[in-house]
Amino acid sequence: MRRIGAVLATLLVAVLGGVIATPAQAGPPQREGYLAITAYGDKFPGWFWIDEMEGIIGCPKCLHWFDFHKSQELRVEQEAAVIGGVIAGLDLLGQARAATSPRIRAALRADALGQFISAAHELGGASLRAGPVGYYDPDRDATVETGSLWLAAADQDLVDGITLLQHSFEGPTPDPWIAAAVAQFDEAFEEIATKQAIVA
Repeated sequence: MRRIGAVLATLLVAVLGGVIATPAQAGPPQREGYLAITAYGDKFPGWFWIDEMEGIIGCPKCLHWFDFHKSQELRVEQEAAVIGGVIAGLDLLGQARAATSPRIRAALRADALGQFISAAHELGGASLRAGPVGYYDPDRDATVETGSLWLAAADQDLVDGITLLQHSFEGPTPDPWIAAAVAQFDEAFEEIATKQAIVA
């Protein structure tokens, strides 16, 4: 726990120092529904503040859905903590995007990183890879794969960010790994918020 606290303190200084830029908003933020589901069927919905809405034709109740594959089976509570941490981190990034106060924005971004770090820790020796994306229909309790490019790109960026955080636990200098992870999380949320895949 002491190491996590030190990592978060380091990041908070970086955030408040302006190292991490917040993307400019295209318009007034709106809330949009997303969902991730564990291998055990536990559902983790999130409503994120975004710039561009993309409704699901013929299904106003549906939520955008993304998935993660794990390299090994996790315990029920362990996987819930991983998926819940990712959703919570994205929620906080959305709140930060909508915040008008630089101080509040910085605090929310630091909290978001804390959630992502917690998710990475909960993985233990397992790793993530991007899974299918599409939407979830609550009336049918079913997921539908669409291969949406922007959502698939965000899914991959989230996986890359978590993987980078796992690398940060391995050595004495976590800062470069953390900064790279934050860039991946920012890119993922930018793709979610604007509905555009970012091509490096």
